Amino acid sequence: MHLTDHLYLVQVVTISTVCCLTNKQILHNTQLTRYK
Repeated sequence: MHLTDHLYLVQVVTISTVCCLTNKQILHNTQLTRYK
């Protein structure tokens, strides 16, 4: 496995994690505003 492949995988995983966390945060915020 090349170093560039490893770096690419790390980037993909990081972006996926950030997107997932962002989506959860958005869902959480919309639920909070909905119940107010």
